[in-house]
This record gives sequence, C-alpha cells and structure tokens, in this order.
Amino acid sequence: MDVRELGRIESVYLGFNDHNIFIFMLDITFDGKGPIQGFGNYNLKHPAYGIPFLTAVLEALGVQSWADLIGQPVWCYRRTPGTGIFAIEAPEYRKGKKLTMTQAGFELKERGWIGKPKKVEIGHIPVCPECSGDDWEFIGDNQFKCANCGHIREE
Repeated sequence: MDVRELGRIESVYLGFNDHNIFIFMLDITFDGKGPIQGFGNYNLKHPAYGIPFLTAVLEALGVQSWADLIGQPVWCYRRTPGTGIFAIEAPEYRKGKKLTMTQAGFELKERGWIGKPKKVEIGHIPVCPECSGDDWEFIGDNQFKCANCGHIREE
C-alpha cells in the first residue's frame, strides 16, 4: 500500500552532479530531523524531463521560483515507509498539483488524494507490439515512439 508522509524542503540544488549531468535535487526532512531524503537527481537534458519538469515541480508545490521551495511543506508518496519518493504534492491548504514519476517521465495532475493514494505502476517497461523492443522515446502529449521501429503508443 502506498503511503504519504509530510516533510519539509530543507535545501534545493540545480546544477551539474559529479558525473557532469545536469540535475535538480530537493532535500526533504520529516519531523524536522534527519536523515534527509532526496527527491530528484533526474537528467534534465533527457527529453522526458528538462524545463517542463522543473516548472512541474514549481507548479506541484505552488511556488513561483526555485528559491521559494526552501522551507515549503511537501507531501511525499512512497511505496512503503522508508523507500524512495515517487510523487510530491503541496499540502491541501496550499495551491498546487500532484507530480508523479512514471516510467517514461512524469505526470502532473490536479489533486485527487482522498484516503488511499491511487496505485501507480512503476518499473514496468512496455514491449513494442511491432518489434518487441523496449526502448521508447517521449514525443509529447503522453505519446512515446519506439526507437527501433517508430511505433507510437500512448500512456
């Protein structure tokens, strides 16, 4: 069962990691104490992320700038307690949306969490029905193109 936990963003990072990959990171604490749990570390040069992903983070948490993220409360969704964060959302009293990581990138939706969070399948890579390949390229509007044969699928 998915769980959500209220945390606070302690620090943010936007820049190159030690492998020279352009990333962002939100450092989140729970109950005002350590350890810090990170959300991010995605390659922002990848077509599934980039600027649209950064703006989705701001929109999900209801802020106008990257610097405004520091100190913000944030709902963090996990598969089980102590595992990685797969979705974030501003508390209900703040403007915001829910940002969920998917196999192909991310999804930004209006709020809908009441009681149990909706299950989101993570870790399954669909196989192309045309060529049986599993290398997909995000082309926009929830559409993906098979890198092997060009077949288009929607999520």
